[in-house]
Amino acid sequence: METRAGYVAVGAFVLVLFLGGLGLAVWFGDLRLDQEVRAYRIEFAGSVGGLSVGSPARYRGVPVGSVTAIRIDPENVEKIQVDLEIDATVSIKTDMFATLESQGLTGVGFIQIQGGSRNSPELERTAGGPPPVIPSRASRLEKVFQSAPEIADQLTVLMARLQGFFSEENRDSVTEILRNLA
Repeated sequence: METRAGYVAVGAFVLVLFLGGLGLAVWFGDLRLDQEVRAYRIEFAGSVGGLSVGSPARYRGVPVGSVTAIRIDPENVEKIQVDLEIDATVSIKTDMFATLESQGLTGVGFIQIQGGSRNSPELERTAGGPPPVIPSRASRLEKVFQSAPEIADQLTVLMARLQGFFSEENRDSVTEILRNLA
């Protein structure tokens, strides 16, 4: 009888340890089973590199939801559809917009929702229809990458002008001027 009592004690200890570990995981993971969320969609015209399912969605830096799906728009291959689940207590207004931002040097992407005023109406939802679309804008980093070819062309022109300024003839002229001043 004593050996069976030992098995029961070990089994109970393992069960308590497992439940304790599960409780810690839920606590550290901030899992909320009773949290109500609402679905939204964002359509991006550019690349969504660095974004993945589960990436955070933030409103002015505050975490408010996460990405649930990323796909190419079946009706327009020039657009990328990103579906989000946002906490139902967060009011998404018609004058808000979304950008794709990059977190630090790692390049891990997240959705940044910005704008919005207290007096603007909430984004309308249709019963049984697709989720409401939050308009998107290009992020500052994306704007820099889009203007990179222009910047490179301007640098090429600047370098050509500098080479012309430092030509052999101009160097001789500057040397002559300095000699005359001396």
